[in-house]
Amino acid sequence: MSTVWNEGYFTDVAYTYGYYREINPVFQRFCLLLRGFAAPDAAQQQHCELGFGQGVSINIHAAASPDSFVGTDFNPAHAAHANQLAAISGSGARLFDDSFEQLLARTDLPQFDSISLHGIWTWVSRDNQKIIAEFARRHLKPGGLLYISYNCFPGWSPAYPLRQLFALHDRFIPGATGAVQRVEAAMKFSEGLLAAQPNYLKAVPHLPERLKKIMSKTATTWPMNTSTASGTACTSLTWSMPCRRQAGFRPARLHRSMRWSR
Repeated sequence: MSTVWNEGYFTDVAYTYGYYREINPVFQRFCLLLRGFAAPDAAQQQHCELGFGQGVSINIHAAASPDSFVGTDFNPAHAAHANQLAAISGSGARLFDDSFEQLLARTDLPQFDSISLHGIWTWVSRDNQKIIAEFARRHLKPGGLLYISYNCFPGWSPAYPLRQLFALHDRFIPGATGAVQRVEAAMKFSEGLLAAQPNYLKAVPHLPERLKKIMSKTATTWPMNTSTASGTACTSLTWSMPCRRQAGFRPARLHRSMRWSR
């Protein structure tokens, strides 16, 4: 394991403040029933989310359910925000800032009816993937549900050059300081280049519109979130400032896997 606390994960800007229904245990059970699987049916269930980000989803689920929820996110800023939401909402969720390795070492965790990871698997190192697998082996009940959403490349390949453009601008055209300023500079440069109608636009004509949407949403989030960007602002940042993990590319959610434990 790396001795650097973030292990190469990009932490200059906090994660987005989004809600994701895919990790709602009720929705997961509904999906299982649609596919002909018998969903966990305990009266009061135990659920775990690994890497809860700002804690929006887990707190909504915990506040609206009699079930018990446990989660962790190694970023202390995320965990602090999530616990603030828990205190305000009275959700009762137990939220930690443990790494996956630290969570695995805990002795105060129950067996879970479901364990969910949303957009985590392809962000983390191979060592952490092994720890996650071991955590599921130890803590998922027989017949429990393991939900893993993971990122894949094919669906985003047409937009990949835009991401590359952001990254190359950041690498070879210095000047801006700070993550937010670097993103803004890369987007403005990309806007000017696409306005020149390069041949690539014949194959991907929607690219300027995609960039325009990113820039318009980013403009509304930067003033309020100079250190904790939300919405598309964070998405554009992860494109332009790739972390050192894997290939350094995190596309949007494209493929989701729901697996029934055996």
